[in-house]
Amino acid sequence: MAMTETDTGAIDTAAIGTGPIDTGAINAGTVDTGAVDTVTTSVFDAVVELIGTLVGDDLEVLGVQVRHDTPFHEGLGLESIDLVTLAGLLTRRFGPRVNLAEHLAELDLDEVIGLTVGEIADYVALRVREG
Repeated sequence: MAMTETDTGAIDTAAIGTGPIDTGAINAGTVDTGAVDTVTTSVFDAVVELIGTLVGDDLEVLGVQVRHDTPFHEGLGLESIDLVTLAGLLTRRFGPRVNLAEHLAELDLDEVIGLTVGEIADYVALRVREG
């Protein structure tokens, strides 16, 4: 799924899924290890999908395999402005409890530069579980 630019240069994110991740037992407070792994995997997949929208193409088409340890900046060639865009997309997908910008403000510069896709997904999964 790709983001498209409108005639004004703005990014059209209407095609991005906005449905919440089904956390089932997690929000009910009866979490088991299997449920956590399912949520973490679902969140990781959603984060990778949203990153795919940032590059404007399917990551597989570009030959990029995104893993938990893939660096956001070095591995994907994305910049800090892309983190800002991703933060908005994550809030749109998962709701206001996922505030990546606030989370990034708590990190030092080296941590932000070295941020991996998995660390972003882990943050989102934690916030989803805290729901």
